Amino acid sequence: MGGLQRGAGSAASWLDKDIAKERPATLIGVVATRIRFDGRILRLTATGQHAWPDVHAALKAAMAQDAFVDQHSILVMDAHHALATPTADELRDIAGDLAGLAPRFVAVLLVTADDLRFKLARMLAAYAEHLGVEILVFRSPDAAESWVRAHPERPRQVR
Repeated sequence: MGGLQRGAGSAASWLDKDIAKERPATLIGVVATRIRFDGRILRLTATGQHAWPDVHAALKAAMAQDAFVDQHSILVMDAHHALATPTADELRDIAGDLAGLAPRFVAVLLVTADDLRFKLARMLAAYAEHLGVEILVFRSPDAAESWVRAHPERPRQVR
């Protein structure tokens, strides 16, 4: 499974407080939602044909953990191994859910891989923007990690 990594061979540097929710293999593979904390970064990795309500529940559970630092954390949603293709109505619902959570983060980043999911992520970002939430969309975990390194102490924006 891919994701953001800090430096060479640094997968072990992620504080591995996982709240993993895995379902049995289906025709398209294993569906998993994994949460990891690394200092002020909360990384959510979704793989397979995941359903947003499961991802949302895992995210809220992670935010209830002691490792989560309210209003000082960056949310990185790594979906570059995800197979889900949400509808426009589902994207609006996801944007609404993220709008409720976004004030607790300094930044919300979304990583996708293929062109279709990148375009869907941009649609999600547009819906979220109408709700006052900025979602930054990246095509690779490395690009998102570069953004995080370039913004070590980005102040929280209040709209």
